[in-house]
Amino acid sequence: MKTILFINHKIVNCGVYQYGLRTGNILKNAPKHNFLYEEVESVEEYDNCVNKHKPNVIVYNSHLCVLPWLSRELLQKNSTILHAGIHHEGECYKNYCFNFMISQDCTLEDGGGWFSVPRPLVVGKNIIYPKNDVRTVGSFGFPFNDKGYERLISIVCSQYDNAVIKIHAPTAFYGRPLHENQSLLRACNASITKKGISLEISKDFLTEEGLLTFIASNDINVFAYIKDTHQFRGLSSALDFALSVERPIAVSSSRMFRHVLDTTPSICIEDKCIEDIIGEGLYCLKQYKEKWSHEKFIEKYTHIIDV
Repeated sequence: MKTILFINHKIVNCGVYQYGLRTGNILKNAPKHNFLYEEVESVEEYDNCVNKHKPNVIVYNSHLCVLPWLSRELLQKNSTILHAGIHHEGECYKNYCFNFMISQDCTLEDGGGWFSVPRPLVVGKNIIYPKNDVRTVGSFGFPFNDKGYERLISIVCSQYDNAVIKIHAPTAFYGRPLHENQSLLRACNASITKKGISLEISKDFLTEEGLLTFIASNDINVFAYIKDTHQFRGLSSALDFALSVERPIAVSSSRMFRHVLDTTPSICIEDKCIEDIIGEGLYCLKQYKEKWSHEKFIEKYTHIIDV
């Protein structure tokens, strides 16, 4: 049995952190190897973890500035350990000297020291699904301009005379200034064009349980990302949460949803109206819950460690 140390950072209101947390929570149940999860924010903490656990492999949840203390020299100092980086997007991995890479893009093939893994879904427990009196359309995620919140509101206004739009948009630690986020949310309120359409915006960062409760409170969760801005972006983590709840999902044709764009029947808002996607139910989403199950996730990580 090998000891694998998974290192994450500590800033919770960050999509990269949340991906790492979900990964760590799944891998701790692996039966073959000893996967350990630690949150580290300094070289001193890193050294303490390495000395304490004496891992055979370290996996770093690395992306841009989230592990500012990490360096090529630090990895080379521990040359008897295999070092792997999580690849979210971009080329920051070239700053280090990883022995192999683990991509969060499940659409890629393994090869050349790169491995792709299934999406780390959440297992929702004791979820309550309210029956809404008015069609309720939800969305969630950090309020960047490319999330398409104004577009979503426009679509709902064009397709319904009466509906509730619920957007959960907490501020990200690594993101645009707070005043820009506030400006975006004000623009969302100004986008309502019908008296029968109401908008509810929540901003407090939620726990996983709280977010799943929010998702379950909507008749459908829609992600209307602006597709032209995402050519080189990683996969959206929003669907990891949305797929953990028994509610329909609709997406734009943004490349951040490339892992579900071939769903049949289509769940793309460019192909059909929201009501039709709701009417087609959940059967088309079942395949993703099966191939991205916790068992498949652990199986793939175990395979990577054993290669």
